[in-house]
Amino acid sequence: MGEAYNLLLTLAAIGLLGGCGQPNLPTKPPLQLALDATVEIKGKAYPIGFTWSEENKVAWNEGLGWHTEWKSSHRACVRILDTNYAVAVWLPGVRDADVWNFHPTFALIERGDARFLRSYPALRIGEDRDGAFRLTRLTIERCSTLLAAKAMSRDEESLKADIATRRYGYLYGMFFEKEQWSRSQDLQRLLSTLKDVTPLGKPPAPGEAMPEIWRSFYRFNSRTAMMEKMDRHHFGFAFRGDSWTPLPDSGVYWYRERMREDSAPIWISFRGHRIDQQQHELLFDEVTQRLIVAWKYGLESL
Repeated sequence: MGEAYNLLLTLAAIGLLGGCGQPNLPTKPPLQLALDATVEIKGKAYPIGFTWSEENKVAWNEGLGWHTEWKSSHRACVRILDTNYAVAVWLPGVRDADVWNFHPTFALIERGDARFLRSYPALRIGEDRDGAFRLTRLTIERCSTLLAAKAMSRDEESLKADIATRRYGYLYGMFFEKEQWSRSQDLQRLLSTLKDVTPLGKPPAPGEAMPEIWRSFYRFNSRTAMMEKMDRHHFGFAFRGDSWTPLPDSGVYWYRERMREDSAPIWISFRGHRIDQQQHELLFDEVTQRLIVAWKYGLESL
């Protein structure tokens, strides 16, 4: 008897009794979304179309209790363009109210070498970042009327799953000019005596002492007032031969499969020097007087 009573209390507590309704049932009509775009790859135009939906679901958490929230059916889509190319497109989410002004991230996959892909975050119409990939047309709409379905094919769903299993990673570069890092007296003192290209190590493991250069860099790079004034210079790296080379074009990032979890050296070629990013995430270039960071990240979930 006691066990049955406890079970009833548990069911009531989680909302299955007392008229709270069943979880994850639509409470408002779903919204339909459609993306219609054209991309240009090495001068050739490819149309891209995709439709998906957003549904209002009943959800539970301890802070809000039972409540409703919108859920999107897809975060991204994949389109196979021809035997040479495929693209992944990250779609607007439920919190992106103004889909008309949304700038998607595109990833270009060369099907003959799936070890790598190139990413173009928040790409705008007409923007040419590297001379290879351009978005020439884009419309995104969200409405309550039913739209003609443009789903992914079985091969595209399979490619999307394959992209997820490859665990792509990339190098994210950022540099600070002297007029920026010299605002820190500690960095002025530590960098003023360095010659040529100097690797400066990486953050310590938990429990290890923080090197002075990293402590000074974190202080410089984390001040709210400083961050508001600084124009960070972002860049990616391309894989050339057996090493990664900084790209002159901002907003283009090369990814390599398994890179995020790889423990082998990741060689960066920089002004005649080869530097292992696994050992050195920070370096200083005396000639340009730039303080440079190279961090490793993974591909955004599909």
